[in-house]
Amino acid sequence: MTDTPIAFPGYQIVQQIYTGPRTSVYQGLREFNRIPVVLKIFNSKCPTVSELVQFRHQYNAYFSKPWSETDLREPIKSGLSQL
Repeated sequence: MTDTPIAFPGYQIVQQIYTGPRTSVYQGLREFNRIPVVLKIFNSKCPTVSELVQFRHQYNAYFSKPWSETDLREPIKSGLSQL
């Protein structure tokens, strides 16, 4: 498991997947049911309006597709196969 200063109540962080200039992505588990999750957060405590709009656009673009086109299992499987 990764030593990370980030704590998400209700989640166990397994590893940091990505760190960029604006966001970081973590692989983890939801504690109450042990479901694998991916958490994407801003590195800044106060993101700009532009960053918020871009984040929301990315979320909507991904989750507005039908589930048959947006298969979340494959990215999660590939990341969890290393556990």
